[in-house]
Amino acid sequence: MAMAVVMASTGPLPVLAAGRSLPHQIAASPAGATANLLANQDDSKEKDKKKKNQQHNNQQKGSGSKSQEKQHSGHTDQKQQLNKKQRERIYEKGYEEGKDKGLNRGYKKGNEAGYQEGFDKGKDKGINKGYDKGYDKGWDDRKARDKDRWKDWDSNRWKDYNRRDRNIWTRRVVVNNNYGSYPGWARQSGWYNNRPWGGNWYGGWSSPPWGWWAGQSVVWGVTALTTAAIINNAVNRAITQRQPTVVVPNTNWQMYYGTVQPVQNSGVTFVVNNGYGTYQMEADCQQGLLNGDVPTTSAEAQLINAACQVTYGRGA
Repeated sequence: MAMAVVMASTGPLPVLAAGRSLPHQIAASPAGATANLLANQDDSKEKDKKKKNQQHNNQQKGSGSKSQEKQHSGHTDQKQQLNKKQRERIYEKGYEEGKDKGLNRGYKKGNEAGYQEGFDKGKDKGINKGYDKGYDKGWDDRKARDKDRWKDWDSNRWKDYNRRDRNIWTRRVVVNNNYGSYPGWARQSGWYNNRPWGGNWYGGWSSPPWGWWAGQSVVWGVTALTTAAIINNAVNRAITQRQPTVVVPNTNWQMYYGTVQPVQNSGVTFVVNNGYGTYQMEADCQQGLLNGDVPTTSAEAQLINAACQVTYGRGA
C-alpha cells in the first residue's frame, strides 16, 4: 500500500501538475528529458518548416519577379516590335497616300491641261470642219444657183448685161517691179510644183465649165480660153529672163505672176497693169468671176483664166 503511494507520488503527472514552472525538475527526470527532447524536436521541426517555407516563399518570389521581369521585358520587346511595325505600316500608308495624292494631283492637272488643249483643238477642228463643210455646201449651192441664174439668158440679155457701166478698175496699188522681190517658188522653173499651197486642179478642159460661159462665149465669138501650156511657158520665159510680168493672152495687159495669193480654196488675188495703172484684182476660179461679177469682155475672161492657171493650174 505504501509502495503504491510512493509510485503514485513519483509519477510524472503529479510533478507536471505541481511544478510546471520548474524546468530543472522536468529536465532532471527521465520523463522530463524525454518531454524536453520532444519539445526541442518540435521546435526544430517548426523552425525547419518555417525555414523551408521562407525559402519556398523566397523562391516563389524570386521566380515570380523573374517571371514578371521576363514578362515585362517580353511585353516591352513586343511593344517596341509593334511600334516598329506600326511605324513601317504608317510610313507605307503615308507613302502610298502621298504618292497617290501626288499622282492624282499630277494626273488631274495634266488631264485638265490635256483636256483643255484637246478641247480647244477639237473645237477649232470642229469649227474649221464645220466652216469648211458649210463653205463647201454654200459654194455648191451658189454654183447651182449661179448656173441656173444664167441658164436661160439668151444672147440679147448677155449683150445688155455687157453694155452696163461696170468699172472693175478701182483698187489702184503700187507694186515692186523688182523680180528679186518675188517669193522663191516664182523665181525658178517648175514653179507649179513649188507653190506652197499646192494646186494642179484648175484647167484641163477645152472650155471652162463656168455657168455663164456658154451664153457669153457665143456673144464674144470665143470658143475656148488660152491653154495651160501657153500660160506656163510664158511664165517660164519670164523667170528665165528675170521679168516680173507676163502678157495676158489676147490682151495688152501685164500680170505680175509673182503676186498671186490663194484665197480660201478657189479664189485668188493678184496685181495687173492695164496700160493706165496698176490694180489689185480678185478672181473666183470655180465660178469664173472677176471682182465678184461675170466678166463683160473676153479680155476679162482671159485675165481670170491666166491668174487661176498660175495659182491652181496643172503643170506643163
